[in-house]
Amino acid sequence: MERAASILPEMTEVKPLLEQSSRGIEFLGRSARAAAVSLEAMGSSTGVQRHQHLFDVLAILSRAPESERRYLADEYEVGFTNLSNFNRHFRNDAGETPRDNRQRAQN
Repeated sequence: MERAASILPEMTEVKPLLEQSSRGIEFLGRSARAAAVSLEAMGSSTGVQRHQHLFDVLAILSRAPESERRYLADEYEVGFTNLSNFNRHFRNDAGETPRDNRQRAQN
């Protein structure tokens, strides 16, 4: 990434995204939908156009607000080995899903 940023300074914008992605990130809402459109377009494009779609995806995801990100490592840090098991226990204990809890906390 450092090398890419030295050649293309614009790539420094995506560095935090790439660092955070080692934990695993699920994107939600508007950001996820916009990135999906660019990913779909990337599949049918070639050459420079394909790279443009990749950069679009990286820009969309790096600018996504925290409210549209879910870090997957959180479940593993508290001892759960899969997401569905964590969600089930969270819902039983808290009376709401983790997503509902995050949305309520944001408001």
